[in-house]
Amino acid sequence: MKKPNTSLAICASLVCLLVFSIALGVSVDLDLIGTISGGSGHVVLVNITESNVTELNGTVKVMPMQGTSQLLQHFFERNSSLGFDIKGHDVDGNLVCDIYYNGTNLNDLTFKQVGIPLNKICEFLNPGFGQARCEERLYAATLSADQIESLRISDFWKVDLRSGILYVFMCSARLSRIFSAASLFSFICFIEQKRLF
Repeated sequence: MKKPNTSLAICASLVCLLVFSIALGVSVDLDLIGTISGGSGHVVLVNITESNVTELNGTVKVMPMQGTSQLLQHFFERNSSLGFDIKGHDVDGNLVCDIYYNGTNLNDLTFKQVGIPLNKICEFLNPGFGQARCEERLYAATLSADQIESLRISDFWKVDLRSGILYVFMCSARLSRIFSAASLFSFICFIEQKRLF
């Protein structure tokens, strides 16, 4: 029979491991590294510079699972190196991929990470369309420029720029998932301790 202190130490270690793995996320082994060289519709052409998949080299067609067309255009114009995690193929045989920039999934990128300042956000989000609406939102905003630039690009239209409510809610949702998991482990540890006594 284990000593109670040993069991408690094991439970505490498991809780810490779980919390840190959720908070930091799991690193992704990328299948391809390359740059966008063009595209049409929902498909982009990618020039492969590094490949962990032997049969893939040269230029391939990729259907991104995330990221706005403006964001992909931004990377195309700057010839930025992107990482691709292959998830499968579409009906036309194109690769379906999660795309990463500097290790961050496109859905999680902020304006700041991509290098888009506050005065360029509307131009970036709505080239030639809906710019007035975007500018109205920024004009009414009470969040600081730094707070707005730190928003995820994919969340720009979902956040109240006067209060940042959705942004705060999303942070709390992540924290609540972490604490819920930690509470479950604590409960299991408590039951284990009771059983040992």
